[in-house]
Amino acid sequence: MKKIDVKATNETESLVEKKTKKKIGKNTLLAIIASFCAVLIIVAIVVPVVIVYGDKATVPSPEFYNYNDETDYYIKVKWNKIKKADSYSYIYYYGDPTEVDESTLDIARTQNTNTAFPRHKGMVAFKVKADIAGEKTEYSDWITLNVSAWKLQQPILTVSDEFEISWTVCTFKADDKTYNVSGYEYNIIVDGTECFPQDIYVDTNIADIKNFIKNYLNNTDKVMGYNLGEAWQDISIEIKVKAVAYVKFAGVVLKNPSFPNDVLMNIYENSDYGTVGITITEDVYKSL
Repeated sequence: MKKIDVKATNETESLVEKKTKKKIGKNTLLAIIASFCAVLIIVAIVVPVVIVYGDKATVPSPEFYNYNDETDYYIKVKWNKIKKADSYSYIYYYGDPTEVDESTLDIARTQNTNTAFPRHKGMVAFKVKADIAGEKTEYSDWITLNVSAWKLQQPILTVSDEFEISWTVCTFKADDKTYNVSGYEYNIIVDGTECFPQDIYVDTNIADIKNFIKNYLNNTDKVMGYNLGEAWQDISIEIKVKAVAYVKFAGVVLKNPSFPNDVLMNIYENSDYGTVGITITEDVYKSL
């Protein structure tokens, strides 16, 4: 009987087993790599389709930019470029957009990805959509900006010897041009008491108060006492004037004045009071 070399057989089997295991390990590794590559291919195909052709790709994202509340007459807005857009439709609104019927608002268009419009005190709102031929596109969400009112210049007052008050002409800007303020309010304070229940509106920068002062003083306790023989007591008079951000016609404030006074009303607020004081001595009173 032929002897079988058990040791050689075992070594051969071991070698075959190692080669088999090595082959299996290699095949497994290749399978894992192939599966991973397949996932990468699927992701590479699917993800760009969602990003490029999804709904969000047709809705711009507007933002206010380079805005200086203290100096800028125009408010600037920009947004990202939308693929295939022929133009962009946009709406801006002065006020809270949730409190208005949007169908009543005017729509503007541009082929640019930016625009600008005049400032307006209070809330300003803006939204935009891409115009793409053959597609129904949606507006972006509203973006809003709170805009401060510009304060008008404070008048500088002078009083002549004849009690004529005058003050500097105040100005304001509209569409980057300068215009004169249309009206002012003034009041006269005698010994701490205002002469008028409300300020007097004038559309000039001058007021003659001599006769009023004379008649008003005659009814004060000091002057009545003086006329009855009491010692004279000096009277302190202060005149205050402010520029106002509105226009009156026939005594009525105009709600929708024409340019440039609409800008005056919508952008500005009344100035601080300018003041000037007068002391009425006995000699001054006698000269009235």
